[in-house]
Amino acid sequence: MSYYTYILYSNKLDKYYYGQTNNLLRRIEEHNSGVTKSTKAGIPWEIVFSKSFKSRTEAVQLEQRLKKAKNKKYIKWFIENSDFKEVGGSSRFDWDTHPDKKNRISTDIYAGVIISLIQNLIPVQIILY
Repeated sequence: MSYYTYILYSNKLDKYYYGQTNNLLRRIEEHNSGVTKSTKAGIPWEIVFSKSFKSRTEAVQLEQRLKKAKNKKYIKWFIENSDFKEVGGSSRFDWDTHPDKKNRISTDIYAGVIISLIQNLIPVQIILY
């Protein structure tokens, strides 16, 4: 049996919905018929992404990763770059191509800035006994 993680988009609400199921067509019909309370207001929903998995665990893991993002810019990037690498049976994305990569500061640089700020703001005395 196959399991799916999917992303739906509502033009009406300008929102994405993420889910997982073992019957993709049935689930989309449920979303668009108003059976699903959480998506009723956004009808009609269109499917913009789906990926099949061999286990429900894998489908749920990707769904949770998407839900944690809570960032429309990331979801758009994810959909546009959905050719991701399979690593050890789980989905792994090439973060080097992520649009926000250039805006991130490495932890080494960040730590250096913090130490510099502390040294300049707080006089430090080392007393040896």
